[in-house]
Amino acid sequence: MRNLLQDSDRDRLVAPLAGPLVGAVELDGRRHMAVAETLGSGLYPVEAAALAAELLLQPGLREAHGPLGDALLDFVMAMSDAPVPSRRAVAGGLLLQSDAPEAVAVLTPFCRLSGNLMRGELVQELRGGRAAIRHSGNLVEFSLGHRRFCVDVEDNVTAAEAVPEGDAIVLRQVSTIRATAGLLWKRSVEAGSLELRYVLRADSPVLGVTARFTAARRLTRLRISTAADGLDEGGLGATAARLQEGEAWREATPPAAPGATRWAEGTPVAHLALGAAGWARGAPVLHLRPRDPARVMSVTAQAARGGALRWLLLRHGPVTLRAGESLVVEEERLLAPGDPAMMAAAMARGAKGLDLDAAPPSGAVLQAVAAALLLDAGGAWAEGLDPERRARLRDFAARHAARLEASAMDATELAWTALAADTLRRAGEHAAAAMQAGLLDRLASLSDAEGLVRAPGEAPSLAAQALAILAFARGAAWPDGGAALGTLAALLGAITAEPGSGLRFAGAAPDAAEEPEALALLARAAGAAVLAAEAGARLPDDVIARAREIHRMAVTLLRPLVRPRLGTLEVVGRDGVAGSLQALTTLALLAPDRLALECRPTDAATA
Repeated sequence: MRNLLQDSDRDRLVAPLAGPLVGAVELDGRRHMAVAETLGSGLYPVEAAALAAELLLQPGLREAHGPLGDALLDFVMAMSDAPVPSRRAVAGGLLLQSDAPEAVAVLTPFCRLSGNLMRGELVQELRGGRAAIRHSGNLVEFSLGHRRFCVDVEDNVTAAEAVPEGDAIVLRQVSTIRATAGLLWKRSVEAGSLELRYVLRADSPVLGVTARFTAARRLTRLRISTAADGLDEGGLGATAARLQEGEAWREATPPAAPGATRWAEGTPVAHLALGAAGWARGAPVLHLRPRDPARVMSVTAQAARGGALRWLLLRHGPVTLRAGESLVVEEERLLAPGDPAMMAAAMARGAKGLDLDAAPPSGAVLQAVAAALLLDAGGAWAEGLDPERRARLRDFAARHAARLEASAMDATELAWTALAADTLRRAGEHAAAAMQAGLLDRLASLSDAEGLVRAPGEAPSLAAQALAILAFARGAAWPDGGAALGTLAALLGAITAEPGSGLRFAGAAPDAAEEPEALALLARAAGAAVLAAEAGARLPDDVIARAREIHRMAVTLLRPLVRPRLGTLEVVGRDGVAGSLQALTTLALLAPDRLALECRPTDAATA
């Protein structure tokens, strides 16, 4: 399968990855270059940098972009070697788009907060519009004399502001809390005031929440209820919860019918995680972490419809206050994707300059480093690596490969790592042959009778299927790759590519608008299968023809996403111009596997 790009078009596709998508981040006091999640984003994913690095290493691009490619490799290695690896680094600042209390708006690298503070309305939305919640529904409860009161905080806001404060932006609202006093002659009196502060920082996705109630007179049984609302809408779709009490976690479910239920009472609650049942990878989760778990009296969940959480209240207290005394409640809140327990541990630990979505080892990172070693060993560059740089890359590859093999890899990571093992093997790394064979065996065990790659109980993924095809295509081209041929044919057979009916996978037509990255991977993978046959893999003619047709159709679906802009070519997906999509599409059209398949060191070990 040939390179589909003229040099001029290749350079125009690379231009965004070498220009507006590139930014500087700081890790452990050192400056690194990275690739942004999307144009204008302050988030820099490891995988986007790894994909861009593999692209910029290719002959014809390294000559112009060698320093950037090396810098991106340094970034992904530093992120992978961190004590607690994260998926993304953070750079960029806070933007106070509007400081009007009635229409406040703040943009951070992670999210946007907006609303009417004078009405106690504050909406937090993840960048990209993937999920939104409302920070509202707060209450103050107390006894004055022999009477008990429950006052809605949002109905009594008297002042609000949005102001920079050091390196943070603070959203502040003050509510005057009143009660009725007197036995015979009733009169309204001030019970106290509640100040709510929401603190946003550029280097952390955590939202700091402080509620301070100051009494104007003696009050007993004072409780502050901090709340989150709209949890059944806006993309979060909270239908499940996990509570941490001490060191133990337990499951909780919303009421089966409209109404309220107590999830906890009289037990210190250290952390709550709210999300959609099943806790799908990449799905948004809302975390609430009280600074003083022992102060949490109860946790109440309320549903407007059965099985879906609408409103959550954490009651803090009770205390008795004299005039002038205060009760202060502090919470940390995080709206982000990620495993609930891992994210809870990350919140407790904190990590300046990093997203808190702790990441397992990345096979794409190993593939990028392996590609550098292969292209250097194969003499693909006019100027090879110096011995010190080569040794550093080899040391990292060995270290990272061990991390990957010790981790619980899903199908996607297994495929990336198997691809990287093939690349290392072609670079002359003897241990990689056995590693590749073991990984392909594990990956083959996830292929069902229909040729679909998936773990038991999981839905098939086009991205995982494509990566598996790529990994087996590379493996099948070796003299000892006969075992990979049957699996490769089955994987390709799970994708229908008929003229007139188009591509179909798992009973549906892939949508370029919804999963463009998967289609880019599929185009590269199908092309690699054809290249493997040209390199000697004994694939049947009908399988080769199917691979050619899959490649053609995938490229056809991708082409409308490639759009000219100011002398460059941008690949525009559902989130705009994204670093990963730009790199994946360019790699798919460039056909880098041809060069890799031509590299087969005579001293490379067999499995």
